[in-house]
Amino acid sequence: MDLDLLIRQADLADGTGAPVRRADVGVRDGKIEAITDTGALDTTNAADVIEGDGLLRPPGFIDP
Repeated sequence: MDLDLLIRQADLADGTGAPVRRADVGVRDGKIEAITDTGALDTTNAADVIEGDGLLRPPGFIDP
């Protein structure tokens, strides 16, 4: 899977009310392509990788 961005090991708050969990988030063409358990996505196929350890990845309604 070729990704534009991979955010690794971020604490994921998905907006559903579920508990925060550690996950990898893959983005392609500006949209979330995959959310998986940490380590399941291949970093060699990502154009950019952000190490999210210690960071919170909230839902997309927060626009920096």
